[in-house]
Amino acid sequence: MVPPPPTLAQLKLDATYVVVGGFGGLGRAVVSWMATRGAKHIVALSRSGANDAQSRTFLQEMRAQGINVVGKACDVSSMDQLNALLEDLRLKDMPPIRGVVQSAMVLRVWFPLPIPSFPSANPG
Repeated sequence: MVPPPPTLAQLKLDATYVVVGGFGGLGRAVVSWMATRGAKHIVALSRSGANDAQSRTFLQEMRAQGINVVGKACDVSSMDQLNALLEDLRLKDMPPIRGVVQSAMVLRVWFPLPIPSFPSANPG
């Protein structure tokens, strides 16, 4: 017997969803996905906020789709910054936070040893 296919996620209209790292490639994909799954209130966070043209354009595109998206600079490792963010969201009359996605990362590639060169498999 084959199990039925899973139902698609449906997010709440009366909730706020927070995406940490919301302006990176993965974060923008998560914000967009949330919008397609019913989220109407999304907070995109990064340490630097929407400080570049690509991030500002992304926010404008989401707002044009009717999404109440807020872009904020916030270092989530700082309790003071998180408390300030929560107070700001309360003053903006945002619905309660019902979900948080951590999509922030710093990717550094480090090779402690030289990368060996391999002989070509194609003679000549």
